[in-house]
Amino acid sequence: MEAILTQTQFNRIEKLAFDAGRSVKQVMPHILNHGLPELERVVKGVKRGIADADAGHTSPHAKVMQEIDALFAKYDKKAA
Repeated sequence: MEAILTQTQFNRIEKLAFDAGRSVKQVMPHILNHGLPELERVVKGVKRGIADADAGHTSPHAKVMQEIDALFAKYDKKAA
């Protein structure tokens, strides 16, 4: 298996490891253990959304925009 990281990604990991007083090798399991569940959650949500759309569970654009406008109006009142 070939791992592919950009230099920027490696630099971020290296800085994180340094700031934590650890080596890159020591922090990688933590990054994977915490990053993988987040990625799994996102992929599961996207697949659920695609399945909903395939099943016809969608809303017209105009309805969505009305709901968004109502949310903004609600929060604008709270901010005032």
